[in-house]
Amino acid sequence: MTRLPTLSFLLSIMFVAFGVCIATSSADAQVVPCADARGCPDLIVDATKLAQNFIDKANFASTDCAVIEGEIVAGPRKLLRFNFSTPNLGPGDLYIGSPWPHIAANDGWFEYPTCHGHPHFKEYADYRLWTVDGYTAWKALRDANPGVLSRDLLAANPQLAGEMVAGRKFGFCAIDVIQYSTTALAKYTSCFDNQGISVGWADLYNYRLDGQWIDITDVPGGTYILEGEVNAEHFFAEADYSNNSATAVVKIPGKKGR
Repeated sequence: MTRLPTLSFLLSIMFVAFGVCIATSSADAQVVPCADARGCPDLIVDATKLAQNFIDKANFASTDCAVIEGEIVAGPRKLLRFNFSTPNLGPGDLYIGSPWPHIAANDGWFEYPTCHGHPHFKEYADYRLWTVDGYTAWKALRDANPGVLSRDLLAANPQLAGEMVAGRKFGFCAIDVIQYSTTALAKYTSCFDNQGISVGWADLYNYRLDGQWIDITDVPGGTYILEGEVNAEHFFAEADYSNNSATAVVKIPGKKGR
């Protein structure tokens, strides 16, 4: 992660944001359809859970699943760990069901086998740690290009890469974990047999899980913006994609002198 001159960097991004329309159809990425007669789900990111983050150190062996599956490199690493919760505020449930028929059909919903021994979604959540200037530019791009997938917007603006460190988390399950509505009943409680998120419930990826981090080993001290985005590739059909991300301010200490 490097810092570019603030004024010239922002001007170059703003020119792209307001002068160019990126023609990318988000509908092409949809795989999991709406399956609730009441309507589609509406996933958001709980910013209060994202703010529950801390810095940790860990030493990874080459045989660790997190290393084998590409979520971290082997050796001693400095990690920013955080919780990630995705409430469903839509009119309808997110229904996935059992992963095994999709694995047998090889229809693109899941990857299996995996080192962890359970199926992985092709896409669920994206994590990014931004410099403050970088996130300001990124938000301007997002606002100017609604509906464009984050991956396509980032690919069209490679200058953003120096302002951001991305996480490598693999989504593996979406079930009812946290109740957000007192009247909602949990319907989806098994990663292996019946996945989904009911209206008024949220899934939770706890900070203790593999990949629930961003590697900040080489990130200099300073103030940063942690961004979490659910369904970034519009893998699940939703009622609203404009509210799929949230942020939290993160302060990373610099190296102490003697």
